[in-house]
Amino acid sequence: MYNFIPKRKEKIKNSGNLEENKNLSPEELFLKDIDEEIIDNLEKEKILTKFLENNKFKEIISEIEKEEKGMLNLAQFKRFYDFIKERKFDFFDEGKKVIDFIDKQRERKIATKFYEFVREEFIENPLRIQEKKLTDEFRISESQKNKQSFQVLEKYLLYIFGKKRMKEKLDKIEKTEVE
Repeated sequence: MYNFIPKRKEKIKNSGNLEENKNLSPEELFLKDIDEEIIDNLEKEKILTKFLENNKFKEIISEIEKEEKGMLNLAQFKRFYDFIKERKFDFFDEGKKVIDFIDKQRERKIATKFYEFVREEFIENPLRIQEKKLTDEFRISESQKNKQSFQVLEKYLLYIFGKKRMKEKLDKIEKTEVE
């Protein structure tokens, strides 16, 4: 007789702390995994809500949808995302490479509102809260927060760019059908 074992259970058994997971049944492991996903999704929802309530972020989205000159485009965002991902989302590195990159983009007048938003949201506000003390513990915690925030930001911006592209294609199809 063939016993089917879903790979999901094997994946869960292999994930997390082995000592902690050793005494749990597969069902408990599965529920534990689901609980972690729910918490993670709730956190992502909070992050997105915080972004959507920010007026500068609303302006950025509005510019993307209206295709205004000097707006953020997908290639620029991906380039910036890859740049900060390479630096492990640490905006407070000793070389200040991320801050320099943001300043250069603003000088070149490329997606200035986006880079102003990033500078304010991810650099100036955390420093204000931390009272300008750059400890390693602060940098590590901020890197984790930045990683989560940028993952949410990436998904939302991909959604906005995709929605815009689909609208353009639908308009093009409707235009050709009319002719």
